[in-house]
Amino acid sequence: MPGPVEIANVALGMIGEPSITSFNDDLASARAANLRFPTVRDAVLRAHVWNFAKARQQLAKLAQNPPFGYDAQFQLPADWLRMVEVNPGPGVHPSPIAPDYKIEGQRLLLNGSDTAQIIYIRRETDTTKWDALATEAFAARLASELAVAITQNRTLAQQLFDQYQVKLAEARSVDAMDEPAPQIEADEWIASRIHNPTRFFGDL
Repeated sequence: MPGPVEIANVALGMIGEPSITSFNDDLASARAANLRFPTVRDAVLRAHVWNFAKARQQLAKLAQNPPFGYDAQFQLPADWLRMVEVNPGPGVHPSPIAPDYKIEGQRLLLNGSDTAQIIYIRRETDTTKWDALATEAFAARLASELAVAITQNRTLAQQLFDQYQVKLAEARSVDAMDEPAPQIEADEWIASRIHNPTRFFGDL
């Protein structure tokens, strides 16, 4: 997969600008690309639960509990961008009820457990590890931003943003195919309908 400068050059090409050799080039286009690259990268990463950007980590409980509302709080990883899943830590009996948690700033607030394990979307700065379709969407989003910054052509910027949305939808769809469909576990309420449907719908 391409590196940051290569992605920036794809984006610059979309708006009719020449390529750069480095973000440190003494060019307005290089300075604009350098400025916008990190924020656009993070925005695209937050836009979907990308498999290539998932990470797992067990969090350490902070010494000071929240003033009210939650039992414990945990420091989120420095590269955290989006939460995917929160589970109680080892030794805590799993519950069918989703954990009661909230994100505030760079901290996870949690009820019912003094330990926490999370799956999250990390700030994957190594673009060579990105999915190809996600990279294409990223380039289109960056081009849209640069069209405003460099050319002041808002019509072109909107066209490129529309292109980004199309590419993002395709990338999301393909990325989602790499995971199995979620399984719905039957509980007593569902099972009772399966084994005695007339109890709820009457005689057919």
